[in-house]
Amino acid sequence: MVSNTRDRNIDSSRREDSRKGQVDRCEVISVRPHVRPYPADKDFNTVDVQLIDRPRIAGEPLTIEYVKLNSLQRHHGLFQGHPWNARIGDMIYVYWLAEREALVLGICTSIEQEPLCRSKADDQQQEFVFKLSPWEEPGKNQDGNYVVFQPPKHPTCWKWWPKTRDFIWIFDCKNGHDCASCDRTAPCNGLDDLIARTYFKIFSDISNTIKDKIWRFKFHHNSGSVLVFDNDGSVHLENKTQCSTCGGTGCCGTCSTCGGTGLVDDELCPTCGGCGQPACSSCGGDGGDGKGHSHHYPSGSCDIHAGNPHPCKDFIPLASEDHGVRVAVSHPDDVTVDFAAEIKQFSTGAYIKILKNGDIKLYSPGKITLDAPTTDIIGDLHVYEDEQVDGTCSGPNNIL
Repeated sequence: MVSNTRDRNIDSSRREDSRKGQVDRCEVISVRPHVRPYPADKDFNTVDVQLIDRPRIAGEPLTIEYVKLNSLQRHHGLFQGHPWNARIGDMIYVYWLAEREALVLGICTSIEQEPLCRSKADDQQQEFVFKLSPWEEPGKNQDGNYVVFQPPKHPTCWKWWPKTRDFIWIFDCKNGHDCASCDRTAPCNGLDDLIARTYFKIFSDISNTIKDKIWRFKFHHNSGSVLVFDNDGSVHLENKTQCSTCGGTGCCGTCSTCGGTGLVDDELCPTCGGCGQPACSSCGGDGGDGKGHSHHYPSGSCDIHAGNPHPCKDFIPLASEDHGVRVAVSHPDDVTVDFAAEIKQFSTGAYIKILKNGDIKLYSPGKITLDAPTTDIIGDLHVYEDEQVDGTCSGPNNIL
């Protein structure tokens, strides 16, 4: 026992010096995020920790805790940057500045918190991945250590493949939800693997895509609707449906597959499990059946179409469309069609057409009705078949 003040001070200094400069593994037991301006809130994203490697007394682990440790920030400025702190249960590296003053360097991996898999990585190139999932409080063992962590659910993920430069940002990724490790079996090996949910993809000039095209920008909504920009100038907007059970809305209240819960866990297409993979006979593997679209062709022509689904690539030429109902305009230099503008119902053949020479054609397999108090015809009227007038007909050249 230290008997005097001088020796006690020396002993305390030696303890501080012995810890100073060391690095320990600790686990976070409390988080103090910065939520209001100073001085109302004096906690600058600090954490409370306990030592992992600690002695036992009478068979019980000794609790050694330290409070309000500052976290090393990656990008920071006055009211700007990317605020960061470890979460409860995380195992961290702590660098000691003094006996009771330390700096959190970062999170360390463990068997309990295994790293996310990067399925296409090798020793030369590795994917850049940033995966976010809602936090769930971990469980403790009998010694009070955090060792039970739930698989992450409903992830939002940002991923870039260096070999192809392909890129995706996906919200509530079903593949990552069903297979939390995101390994080759998820699958998450390329852009073609990720079909369901809301995302946007950017395909490079050397993309290895089979389903889409190089140099493509593609936005896809959870309903199956897509917006596509292609390198040849094509712009395509289409609403689609994915699940044959719930109509592609995922789960909007009455789906017999999910019971209207709206939960991803229960949102399962009976054939493909809701992921739209190529084996799915319900949605064809391309994300769904097209209901209607608006398409801008490289020539400058464009159409609005209902009931004629388009594929993911090799879009149907304007002159080859033959289903549904279409409103189309063609560029003056587009020689693939003879009209400048057209409204057409393909099932009956009925149309209103403005030809490029200025002529206007109307056709119906049934009847065309003009209903107005007054109808003016300026110019000659040529009637090829019989004419029937139920009212009166007046004029200088009438033959009664």
